[in-house]
Amino acid sequence: MVSSRIDNADGKVGILGAALAILGGTVVTKHGEVEAVFRDPGVRGIAALVFAAAGMVALCVAGVGLYSALKPRTPYHGRNRFSFSYLAVTSLDEVVTAATPNDIRREAWDQAKTLAGIALAKYRGFLLALRAGAAAALLFAVFTITLPS
Repeated sequence: MVSSRIDNADGKVGILGAALAILGGTVVTKHGEVEAVFRDPGVRGIAALVFAAAGMVALCVAGVGLYSALKPRTPYHGRNRFSFSYLAVTSLDEVVTAATPNDIRREAWDQAKTLAGIALAKYRGFLLALRAGAAAALLFAVFTITLPS
């Protein structure tokens, strides 16, 4: 169940990342207008540049959120037959050694807790990216409206 939450978060982050890339690419096409504002700023031009700069900051914050959501998390907390990071570095003989039902139960719940922490961290990064991306979109829209004709 927790694994599906992690997959869901990764899917949402991927869609948001694509949307933010499109937003960033669209904003880059306005470089000619920005250059013109620098030549003859005026009050509207300066306001537009402030909105553009704030939008770029928001877009960078969204990028940090995306990275935070996607960065690998492979904690190694010692012996746990349910953890791939343990299984990857352990011999098969050590994995199949007899364990008490209490040991198995503890390892399973430890892995569930680890996965829940990973899912929570991914959703926090996603939420940061979503909020910052929405702010960037709004700021870039105001930038476009504010640009002198």
